Amino acid sequence: MSSHTWLPKRRRGYEWDMSRRNNQILTDLVCRAFGITPAMLCIRDKHFDIVNARMTYAYVLRYNTTSTLFRIAADLGYGDHSTVIHLLNRAERFLFTKEESAAKMLQVQAEFTRAQASIQHPATPIQS
Repeated sequence: MSSHTWLPKRRRGYEWDMSRRNNQILTDLVCRAFGITPAMLCIRDKHFDIVNARMTYAYVLRYNTTSTLFRIAADLGYGDHSTVIHLLNRAERFLFTKEESAAKMLQVQAEFTRAQASIQHPATPIQS
């Protein structure tokens, strides 16, 4: 029996490896953009930058990958998906009201999309 029995079958194997890699890439991008450490991303602190980093992480992961609300909640150390839904709703409001936070969020999303594309379609060497 697999150690990841709680995951749907479609997320095992190659897709599971890609999901873990995406999470690592996104964690690095978010931490760099908000000036925090990866450990701070999962602690329950209400500091402005930490909350915005978690919000950005949830937003980018939800809308740029196939991650479920449950999986995002597990990554951030939440008990269930309801907090992730709140973060996503807050992120959508931030896109229209808070310019600085929105700029960081969109920057992380753009960098993540580029990194994801380079992983899935690595450049092939030119043969002469």
